[in-house]
Amino acid sequence: PELSAPRHHPDVDEEAFRISIPHYDAGRRPCNVGQAVRTGDGRMVLSSFIDAQPDSHIDCAPLPRFYAGVGRRHAGTVIDFDNSKQGAALCDASEGHTTFNLIYDHRGDWIVEAVKGRPAWLG
Repeated sequence: PELSAPRHHPDVDEEAFRISIPHYDAGRRPCNVGQAVRTGDGRMVLSSFIDAQPDSHIDCAPLPRFYAGVGRRHAGTVIDFDNSKQGAALCDASEGHTTFNLIYDHRGDWIVEAVKGRPAWLG
């Protein structure tokens, strides 16, 4: 399977996008659709997902905010978002910030420094 070229859908809200899922055998090979983050070394890590049902559309209107926290999670483990964001750092990119420096101090508090633009190491 591969992604097709993007197309405009007039019924999708501004600042949103649609993922159209074609017909496929979900029992044979499930498909997940989700969000990913790029790590400092350039890897992409799926951070959340939903099951993509055959012959369906998923409309996404991402909020430009994310949380970062500390703790141990095993890959593939479903994380309870409401509990996990307690004590986590909120990074808000709604004003155009693309990079955040996070400091976790000795008291267990977060300091979030928002940086405008892309860092040099991202190219």
